Parts: sequence; C-alpha cells; structure tokens
Amino acid sequence: MDVRKSVIEDFEGMVQGVGYDQVYGRIFGILWVSDKEKSLDEICKESSYALSTVSIVLKEMWKFGIVRRIKRKGDRKIYYKTDLKISDLFNVFLSKLFLEGLYHMQEREKDLKSLELKDKDKAIVDKYLKEMKEFRKMLEEISLLR
Repeated sequence: MDVRKSVIEDFEGMVQGVGYDQVYGRIFGILWVSDKEKSLDEICKESSYALSTVSIVLKEMWKFGIVRRIKRKGDRKIYYKTDLKISDLFNVFLSKLFLEGLYHMQEREKDLKSLELKDKDKAIVDKYLKEMKEFRKMLEEISLLR
C-alpha cells in the first residue's frame, strides 16, 4: 500500500466533500505528506495538474493561509509548504464557504428590506430575515465569524 498516495486521495475526497475541487485536496495532501517545501514545478509533476492550474490554486491557498511561500537565497523559485492541521484546513474552507454565502444573503437582505411588499410576500421575507439572523448567530457560536 502506498501510504502517501492513500493520504493524498483522502484529502481529495475530504475537500470535495465540502464543495471544493479535488485539486485543492491533492495539492494540500502533497504538501502535507512532504517533509520539505516544494517548488511549483515539483507540485505540478507530482499532482499531474497543469502549471496554470497549480499556480492559481496555490495563490488562493496562500491567500487563505493554507500554504506558506518560501524564497531561498540565490534561488528565483518560490517554494510552498503547509504546517496546517487537518482541522484547521477545514475551518478555513468552511469559513470561506459560509462567509461567501453570508455575504450574498446580506446583500439579499438589503434588497428585500427596501421593497414594498404585499402581506403574503412580507410574511415570506420576515421569515427569511428571521432565519438568516439565527443562521448568523449559529455561525458566531461556532466561531466561524469571530
């Protein structure tokens, strides 16, 4: 059994389970099982993904604090590494998903509050706004919005 391959495949599946493309899981897995930082070329070779795909994904993962960029003295390449625990990875991904959804919901709330509605529609909007408030409270309680 190839343990490295198995762990990387597990990361692919876990990441897909929270709504992200498996490429995120594969790249994270490659870095997670590695005992040293890896260059973009090394990650491309090991993942079998195109340079452009890996570059875009690494940039996004860097923005979210999932990977670190490392520059070596006298070397023009950028190397990548992760020190994230599995639980922290999923906190990042879930937070991003919830925050994106919450942003869209807040925009929708503004639109809905500005409308003049009939009684039937007003009841729907009131219910929606109430449940959105409860949803935000729940996210705060599980510390995704702190």
